[in-house]
Amino acid sequence: MTVRLAVAEDKVLLVDVEDPRPEFPDSKAAIEGEKGRGLMYVRLLSAQVTWFLSEDTLTKTVQARLLPDASM
Repeated sequence: MTVRLAVAEDKVLLVDVEDPRPEFPDSKAAIEGEKGRGLMYVRLLSAQVTWFLSEDTLTKTVQARLLPDASM
């Protein structure tokens, strides 16, 4: 696994987790927190969670986008 953190121009924190397994059969359930707990906790932080395959389709990346706190 590879984890990358970046701050986008719009101050969104991007957290990318690259996984060497391209399959994600229960992606919707995992992202919605119905299967497993990790992504559920990420969603509780108000993150937008998506996933995509690499161009060569050998790996997948799950990405969490955390919006900046408007009150800060």
